[in-house]
Amino acid sequence: MKITEHLILPGILLVAVVIRLIGVDVNPVNLDEAFTLFNVQYGFGPLTTIILEGDNPILHYYFVKTIVLITQSTDSYFPRLLSVLFSIGTVYVSFRISKSWMGLLPAILVSGLILFNTQHQYFSHEIRPYSMFIFLSVLLLWDSQRILKGGISGRFFLHGLLYTALIYTHYLGLIVSAADLILLLVAFKESKRIGRFLPGLIVSAVLLSPLALAFIGRLKSYSTGNSWVPNVNFSALKGVPVYFLNEKWVVLLIVVLFAVVFYLLIRKRISYLKELKSDRFFVHVLLFLAAIFFLMLFISIRGNSVFIIRYLLFLSIPFYLLLGKVLGLLEMRIQTAVSGVIVLAVVLSFNIKPEFERSPREIAQYVKEYKVEYPTVVLFPGYYDINLLYYYDRKAFERPEEKDEYLAKNSILAYYTSNEVINRVFRMNKFQWVVANPGDAESNNKIREALKRTHNLVKEETFKGDFAVLHYRKKEEN
Repeated sequence: MKITEHLILPGILLVAVVIRLIGVDVNPVNLDEAFTLFNVQYGFGPLTTIILEGDNPILHYYFVKTIVLITQSTDSYFPRLLSVLFSIGTVYVSFRISKSWMGLLPAILVSGLILFNTQHQYFSHEIRPYSMFIFLSVLLLWDSQRILKGGISGRFFLHGLLYTALIYTHYLGLIVSAADLILLLVAFKESKRIGRFLPGLIVSAVLLSPLALAFIGRLKSYSTGNSWVPNVNFSALKGVPVYFLNEKWVVLLIVVLFAVVFYLLIRKRISYLKELKSDRFFVHVLLFLAAIFFLMLFISIRGNSVFIIRYLLFLSIPFYLLLGKVLGLLEMRIQTAVSGVIVLAVVLSFNIKPEFERSPREIAQYVKEYKVEYPTVVLFPGYYDINLLYYYDRKAFERPEEKDEYLAKNSILAYYTSNEVINRVFRMNKFQWVVANPGDAESNNKIREALKRTHNLVKEETFKGDFAVLHYRKKEEN
């Protein structure tokens, strides 16, 4: 039995490697991925300046730049392997947390919920910081578990470094770090133990100081409502369990199963509630999940929304841990049956090759096909220029310093407002308009209506996600 137990974790990790590698190159490079691959070609100094002017801190970009330097390629495969690696690490750490806290069966359940979650699969295949952020947040929980058990004092210093890594990966790390720190400080009554956090926190503050100005800039941006993310509404709450559990029917199944579980626990009249309340790590995980979730909801209601799945996905891990802990209270026979049903449900609802509704490769090929007949290309919004260039001309993409010159020479014009488009194109004889932000219906319709007065729409080709390329020819003057 012991030998079998020792083989379970390597077996899970082997399955994780196989599953996460399947479809890693299915989706084309898109938007943020193209932005990352483009900018990591600059030196570390210019890269740092460019990234800190944007939405995210710098750490993930340094990792990707290192991979691009080693491979000497802007191909997406190897940079995506970085996200795969972090996702597999998340499975490993979650198993270790669960095994030491709840036992082997809940550890298998938690691992299965992560491994066969479509959203985790999707973000493990993207050159973006979210897979790394999830891994670091789980690593933080693992270290919190050890501290609450009375781990060695050196862990307090390591904890401060984890805060630093989280915040340098994404600004959400500030919320995660603050929630974790406050919960740990509340858990410790002795001032001596609280004082052990100070060295790590001081070092963390020093290391984070270069981010201060960039973070203030992001706060100003959010305060002015400068975000493409739509405002949150309470209907968004219903979607969170579905993202965590793949499909609505899986959510309903688990609700029914847990109704039965709670009935069995109450009927036996065993003081499970008292047992859970005395479990310091259970309280920590529960409050960690609740505090961050509702704080993000509050921020989203009061200002710009951070209530989107890629920002929330790291909370799926404490959610899975809590599910495992409650099931762990049942006798082994029932626990095994319920866990088996849940894992089977997520396996059946799992999409091993999730695709996004975008097709930049096809758009670039289409634009290129009609370039002779319609030599001027209008991009709106203009930030799509990098994504188009990746598939339009990879050699030009790999010369970032010459991008603007190349686009101008090839009459590829990037515009950022609807008024700018209208004012610039009304004199053009014929052009292609790449509609790269279908979600901005108001701006797109404004441009269409303005063009009706001066141009004829010759052809419109639609692509995945309601992206489109429109061909316009100027009307003949009477």
